[in-house]
Amino acid sequence: MLARAWLWRQVVVRVQKISVPDTGHLSWIVVDGLTDPAARLYRTRIREAVAKGVGFAGHYEVAIWGCGAACLSFAIVDAVTGKVYFFPATISQVREAGERLTYKRDSRAVHVIGSLNEEDSADRWYVWNGDKFILISKKPAVLVDDNDDPIKP
Repeated sequence: MLARAWLWRQVVVRVQKISVPDTGHLSWIVVDGLTDPAARLYRTRIREAVAKGVGFAGHYEVAIWGCGAACLSFAIVDAVTGKVYFFPATISQVREAGERLTYKRDSRAVHVIGSLNEEDSADRWYVWNGDKFILISKKPAVLVDDNDDPIKP
């Protein structure tokens, strides 16, 4: 167990080093939402996200929308090209502890806690490579009871 905790700390340290230069606020982003049917379907949420400005990996914005109770989907928009990239699964939580989705403006890392497409609950780290999300770490999610106390496996 101690070795597993040490390894997880090493993964977190490596993810924190995956930084990108901050491009500042890009005030004009033309979203390529008319040619992509999925982007057109979620165009309102994508436009709202783009209006907030760059928030991920130096020149991307993250658009998030609900897909049911305790479920979300998201896409990122390239502020330079306007291209929209969708995360390949929905993220849902029932008893998992922590935020479902976290990211930073100056990093290509994305932290996802929960079940993907309502299967396989886990705590995952992904890195954005400019074209897709690459899974770099996965461990069992911490589960909590109704009082927010950890459930022991």
